[in-house]
This record gives sequence, C-alpha cells and structure tokens, in this order.
Amino acid sequence: MILVGIPTAFIAMAIAGVIWGRNVGGRIFTDAPEHFTSAEGASDEKELPSFGMVLAIVLTPLCLILLGEVRDSGQRQLRQVRAMAGKQQALQR
Repeated sequence: MILVGIPTAFIAMAIAGVIWGRNVGGRIFTDAPEHFTSAEGASDEKELPSFGMVLAIVLTPLCLILLGEVRDSGQRQLRQVRAMAGKQQALQR
C-alpha cells in the first residue's frame, strides 16, 4: 500500500499544488486586505515566546503519546505473562 500511496501522493501534490495553482493564480488576482497592508499598530519588534515555552508545547503531546504507548505495551506484556502463568498452573494440576 505504501509503495502505491507515496508515488500517488507526489503526483497529486504536483497536480494540485503546482500546476493548478500556477494556472489559477495567473487568472485570478485580489488585493490584500487593508489590515494587512496598513502600518497602524504594527511594530517591528514583536515579543516572541521563550524557547522553553515552545519546547514545552511541542514536547508535551509527544511525551503523553510515548507514556500511553509504554503503558499499553506494559499492560499487553503483563496479560501475556498472566496467561502463560495460568496455562502453566493448569498443566501442573
């Protein structure tokens, strides 16, 4: 499936993004909205979030996903161990 999906995705991306965008972009033109071009309230110095804040925002979901996977893996292994122990006890009887 992946061997078919990746080439298909690249072809679709080329058609939809490049060819269609170039074709339509040459025919349709609109001016930018006034609030984008006006200088009112615009300043060159914007207060950016700290690196630590950005890192926390990016890593929080990744850590939660990783913890969920570790928990699920541990539960699967525990079920397998209990099943094997139950079979072993049944064989000893």
